[in-house]
Amino acid sequence: MNRFLIVSVNAIGDTYLSLIGARKIKDLFPNSKIDFVISPHSDFLFSNVNFINEIIIHNGLINSIVSILKINKMRYDYVFNFFPGRINTLLNISARARIKAGYWNFLKVKDWSCSDMRVNSNIKKSNFLVWKKDTSYLEKISLVLQTANINVSLSSKLIFPIKNIRSQNYGKYYLLHTSSRVNDRSLSNKNSKDLVEFLWKRFDQNILIIASVEDKNYRFVKSLESKNIKIINNPALPLLIDLIISSRLFIAIDSFPIHIADAYDTPFLGIFGPTNPESVLVNSSKSVKFNIKSLLDVSSERFLNTIETKIMETIVI
Repeated sequence: MNRFLIVSVNAIGDTYLSLIGARKIKDLFPNSKIDFVISPHSDFLFSNVNFINEIIIHNGLINSIVSILKINKMRYDYVFNFFPGRINTLLNISARARIKAGYWNFLKVKDWSCSDMRVNSNIKKSNFLVWKKDTSYLEKISLVLQTANINVSLSSKLIFPIKNIRSQNYGKYYLLHTSSRVNDRSLSNKNSKDLVEFLWKRFDQNILIIASVEDKNYRFVKSLESKNIKIINNPALPLLIDLIISSRLFIAIDSFPIHIADAYDTPFLGIFGPTNPESVLVNSSKSVKFNIKSLLDVSSERFLNTIETKIMETIVI
């Protein structure tokens, strides 16, 4: 029986995508045991997943020694990190494992999704593979597995085994996710407000906005709430999925919820800045890209004109 460890202490979206790699490993090695090291904010992803053996919660750099001791006690056969990150790298290369592979870096990278990166391994010192910045995230995961002599190709995202659980009837609505804990991937307050006003004036239907108190501009988003505009704070995973697949159109920044819309192939529109949507989305045509370092820098006129045009192309009136 092989024991696998997947290290993913980055963003929620990275951990969700790492679960896709874990699902493929379980399909190939049914008797294997697969563990994860994750950050606390990704814990909710595992509540409806039945193919993961154990979860190790990592609480930041200071907690690294504790995590390393736990990992080394397990004596894994394989350790992977499918996405870069200094803590991911530290936990991977410190593990006692027969095979280790992943994206290893100790230098801080402002936006690794826009950089080519080498796949490292302790078993292949030559003929290494390189993650190209335009390569899809699913292929990037495949490259790590291939470096460890597990030849797979991933083409679809993970569907959670969750039934429809909505307890409230919001009627017909548009769903938005416009801000996050990362400024560069959040819309400006002006663009968020303009988007809400356009949708309300054009379609005269309820607007729901997914938000978190940890978002940089949470107070502003909260100020938009009214009779027909409702803020949904930190929805649990089943509710989040149901809200997305039940909306007339989900409009979202590059963050974890857009992966859910992409996995379920619902009506959605992804808003991207520096990151190439073709590397993130299976359904990349359902997106707009602003060739700019930060979404905060998109002018209000350019933003609204671009979004209005794409919405009218996307939505079924």
